[in-house]
Amino acid sequence: MNRRTALGMLVGLALMSLASTGVARADVFDDIRSGRKLLWGGDQEGGGPYVFPRDDRPTEVTGFEVDLAKRIAAFLKVDPEFTQGQWDKMPDMLRAGKVHVIL
Repeated sequence: MNRRTALGMLVGLALMSLASTGVARADVFDDIRSGRKLLWGGDQEGGGPYVFPRDDRPTEVTGFEVDLAKRIAAFLKVDPEFTQGQWDKMPDMLRAGKVHVIL
């Protein structure tokens, strides 16, 4: 399986989980589209290759999860916005509507 196929499968899985989760609000797609942003949560403590600060711009993040969030947001025709959180607190952030998806 090539990288593009694998990434496509991951995007599909993330969208399915976003649509089918009982934790997320039923109108999550409306929230995303009306706000023109996909709010995604991650934990930089995990480091590379997942999500970590850029060397040239430490206030921005890079990594696999960033690429995945960009692909999902592009599919939904919105902009991705990263929210840092402790991994064990991410489900609470999702339930509270602070993020739309956890990567």
